[in-house]
Amino acid sequence: MKRFFYALILLLVACNLNNSKNKQDGKAQNDLVSMNNKEAAFPTVGKPMPDILLTNIEHYRNKELTLEDLKGKFVILDFWTRFCKSCIYSFPKVDKLNKQFKDRVEFMLVSGNKGKYYEGTREIYEKYRKRYNLGLPISYSVHLFDKLGIGVVPHIIWIDDKGIVQAISGSRALTPENIESFLNAEPLDVDLNPNVTQLNKGSHGFDKKQPLLIDGNGGENGDFVYRSLLTLGKKDINYSSYGYFKPNNGSSNIACQVINGSLKELYQIAYGDTVQNSPDRYKTQSNCYGEYWYEPVLKIKDTALFVSNYKRMEHIYCYSLVVPNDRLSHTLDNQRIMQCNLKNYFGYTISVETRKMPYWSLKSTKAGKKNLVTKGGASAYKGNGFTYSQYTNMPIAQILLLLWGNNQVGPPFLDETGITENIDIELDAILTDFEQLKKELEKNGLLLEQKTKDMKVIVISDTQE
Repeated sequence: MKRFFYALILLLVACNLNNSKNKQDGKAQNDLVSMNNKEAAFPTVGKPMPDILLTNIEHYRNKELTLEDLKGKFVILDFWTRFCKSCIYSFPKVDKLNKQFKDRVEFMLVSGNKGKYYEGTREIYEKYRKRYNLGLPISYSVHLFDKLGIGVVPHIIWIDDKGIVQAISGSRALTPENIESFLNAEPLDVDLNPNVTQLNKGSHGFDKKQPLLIDGNGGENGDFVYRSLLTLGKKDINYSSYGYFKPNNGSSNIACQVINGSLKELYQIAYGDTVQNSPDRYKTQSNCYGEYWYEPVLKIKDTALFVSNYKRMEHIYCYSLVVPNDRLSHTLDNQRIMQCNLKNYFGYTISVETRKMPYWSLKSTKAGKKNLVTKGGASAYKGNGFTYSQYTNMPIAQILLLLWGNNQVGPPFLDETGITENIDIELDAILTDFEQLKKELEKNGLLLEQKTKDMKVIVISDTQE
């Protein structure tokens, strides 16, 4: 099956409990808001409220009201629809505020009771009104949703006694404290509801047709608390890395990041151990070197994706996982996220099996063990790393690092010399020539013998359909 690559971004966004909104159903939105009505003058904070006519008013002294009728009064218009649970659940709270600020603020619920998606609104309100003994007046003026560009509900419009819009918010902003500020002409600290034009064009610079937080879409590029990203290789990044999962030092919230790695490397990281996978010369860090086979084993029909070409940047990938700071130490959980990401895109079935696999055992002759023991002095290294190396008063782990550094693709090298003291050794050979290096080690009493041991092997198989 042909696969098309995509950038995968999973975002965990904290909900804003201070501005509860329910975006209307797309069909419902079309029923309420005519996108062709380009002449509509939508309410704007700090500007006069557009002329409106409230019709079909119930539980109020008038059946109709104009903005002129409300002049000199503080007005709160609460727009809602029958599909908005938070709107309906807020009725008792709004009713309590209506009674608390009686004769100071005119509250008016506004909804629609006509059209395919709004039939039955009145029946719902009447049941709530009787059940909770509500005294809230309501206007069934569906035309105002279009005229005022209302795209999300609850949608609260705050109009002062001079007819100026002071705020456009969600119902969570309706608190006694905010209403007192409203009456005292004090600034209202509330989140603003967007109108329908802002929703479609992108409020606060957000284009709904483009990924969130990419190129400043909807905010700064780093304005997220969680993200996993998978892309094709980036030739313009002069950097390559093969990472692994580890507790972060707090300098960043990157749980794992691989730049320009092969697919085998991605699977090795996602299903291997979460600690360093190379020898540690000083044994100060945990590592899984020699516990896992160095690369996954393929049991698939088409291996093309696993054949990388760095010159042409074919089948090269980048992966980045960012998590909240308090999740950085949850390495196994973070690793499972990467596993899910790879499964979701590539679709392979993965197993981790224990198999007998080859390794190189580094041993020492009796003479070698005696002759290699350091004669003391300061720890020092001389050499160029290619044709000559001299170690003075250094651990045997340095030899493992030398072997591993020049032979990372293949069986691991494990120390079975029994040498615990530091050593002195001089190696005069082409260090990248494995056979020549073996002979040079033999001259110093160190032998390499291939053996087998149990190792964990990552096996990649085709998913059975």
